[in-house]
Amino acid sequence: MADLLRLDIDYYSSQPVYQQIVDQIKEAVLSGSLEAEESLPSIRELARNQNINPNTVARAYRELENKGYIYSRPGIGSFICAKSSHAKRQHAAALIEQKMTTIVETAWRYKLSREDLQHIFHDVLVKVYGGD
Repeated sequence: MADLLRLDIDYYSSQPVYQQIVDQIKEAVLSGSLEAEESLPSIRELARNQNINPNTVARAYRELENKGYIYSRPGIGSFICAKSSHAKRQHAAALIEQKMTTIVETAWRYKLSREDLQHIFHDVLVKVYGGD
C-alpha cells in the first residue's frame, strides 16, 4: 500500500499543485515504484500528510483516473490500474529510443561504422543480460 507516498510539492512553482501530484504519481507508476493494484492513500489522507487542500488531491486523482493510471472504487479507495504496465513499457521504450538516438548520433559524429556500433551494442547486451 502506498500509505507512505511522499510527494515533493513546490508551492513556488509555476506548475499547479494538482499537476505536480499527477506528474509524480505518474512517474512512480512508470518507474515501477507503484505497482499494479497497489492502493493509494485516500484523498483526505494524502491531503493531510502533504498539507494540501483535499479538492486539489481529488482533482489530481480524477485526472490520473481519466488518463488510465488509477481507478477508484467508491467507499474502498483508489488503486494503480493494471493497464498502466503497458504505459510503463511504452514509456521505457520511448526513453530507450531517445537515448539510443543520442548514442547513434555520437557514433556517427565519431565516424564509427554500423558494424562497430552493432559489435558495441552486442557486447553491452552480453554484459548486462549474459550469454554468448
